[in-house]
Amino acid sequence: MPTPKQSWIEFLIEGVIGWIWIAVSLVAVYFLISAVFFDGGWWRAVASVAAAWFLYKVTLYYQLQKTGP
Repeated sequence: MPTPKQSWIEFLIEGVIGWIWIAVSLVAVYFLISAVFFDGGWWRAVASVAAAWFLYKVTLYYQLQKTGP
């Protein structure tokens, strides 16, 4: 449930970004294993790790905005 300072839109955006972050993190692990043990490209592993890091920071921003520093 959103706090009194947070709207439903922000609450939904935070939830969607959080779930995308979880999915991208799992994909990053898959691409990393593929690059190390199989003939996978490293650019996919690096790009997915960068995307996971970015989405983590966005989710953290929304969490800190909701609860305070």
